[in-house]
Amino acid sequence: WQFTSPRVLCMHFEDGFNATDVDSIRNAGLETGEVSRLIASVFNRQVFESGFIHCDPHPANVLVRAHPRRRNQPQLVLVDHGLYKQIDDDF
Repeated sequence: WQFTSPRVLCMHFEDGFNATDVDSIRNAGLETGEVSRLIASVFNRQVFESGFIHCDPHPANVLVRAHPRRRNQPQLVLVDHGLYKQIDDDF
């Protein structure tokens, strides 16, 4: 990677709230069902399509926010990309 190494950590702040924060989801004008479908879709695609899986998806690493270009739609922000696993077709 161009901007990091084993001794350098690059960070960037991302707006969002925990995916388990139902009040914040509703206050943002989002539907909890849409958020659930988006989370399921993202992780299903990781497992069943790309095989490249984020291995630390606890609530603080799975953020939700209103999509900046799609009115009333959620956007998922995955953070802490330090642990991934590549699975093959035999998995």
